[in-house]
Amino acid sequence: MKNSVPLITVIIPTFNRAGLLANCLKSLAFLDFSLEKLEVVIVDDASVDETEKIVNLFKNRLHYIIYQKNNENQGASFSRNKGVSLARGKFIVFLDDDCSVSPDWLKTILETFSAYPGASAVGGSVNCALKSAFAQAGYLSEFSSWLPGGGIRKINNIPACNAAYRASEIKNCYFDQGLQPFEDSLFNYRLVLAKRKIIFNPCIKVFHQKGENFFLNQFIHSQQKYAVAFLRGGYKVFGQRGKILRYFPWFNLFCWRLFLIGFRCLYFGFFSLFLRRFYFILLAEWIRGKTIVRLAGRVNELKIAGL
Repeated sequence: MKNSVPLITVIIPTFNRAGLLANCLKSLAFLDFSLEKLEVVIVDDASVDETEKIVNLFKNRLHYIIYQKNNENQGASFSRNKGVSLARGKFIVFLDDDCSVSPDWLKTILETFSAYPGASAVGGSVNCALKSAFAQAGYLSEFSSWLPGGGIRKINNIPACNAAYRASEIKNCYFDQGLQPFEDSLFNYRLVLAKRKIIFNPCIKVFHQKGENFFLNQFIHSQQKYAVAFLRGGYKVFGQRGKILRYFPWFNLFCWRLFLIGFRCLYFGFFSLFLRRFYFILLAEWIRGKTIVRLAGRVNELKIAGL
């Protein structure tokens, strides 16, 4: 394996989540896929828990793991960029440490690339089995664009927890460091501007595990992070509409995303969950809107290359 070129490189950034990482790696170890063709790059963002010990436990099963530990905490974007610099696969796949995958995950990714030879990237659905009200509301608010439903279709964005790229298409492409979330959206937006094709296949499944102990304080903080990242440059992915929302921030108080989330949930069969968690989803959108209004004149934008 060390002297051959892997077909697929899976990049996993991680930080102080050894337990979740163990579940993630366990799901990779039981893939319906030749593990001899798989390279796993784990970039440890200066964890102080048992992350390295967990990685070592899987080295025999996964055959080839590259483990890289940052000297200091740099953030997920830095870690993903580091992973890309180490990757040797013809396809580069990003996975988060709080996600596990279905057994046919990589197989379905390759089948989708084969069916759509003009696609630069493919992505799939993000599934949530958590029962916490805050976790479910956060899931619908964050991942409503990638619910497990509908058919294969062209889209403009895929989340970095379930995103695959032809390695040749993302040479010299980097995630914006210092911007999280929206760093993956901006990464994909550059492909869209370059007229590249992104395909969504709901059968490419990951299962999001974070959030069972997600309480009010964490919920509020998460929405505030989204608001700040939106102001710092995330608004660019929404085009002209994003500019209006950035420079006329009071529009955000209308919680416009609530209607999009509700429509997507209705279309993909999640409307009953949307209704059950409506109050918390509305709370999330109100917190984001209020934070954008409060900080619009105080948050400086990042200089984002190519945009």
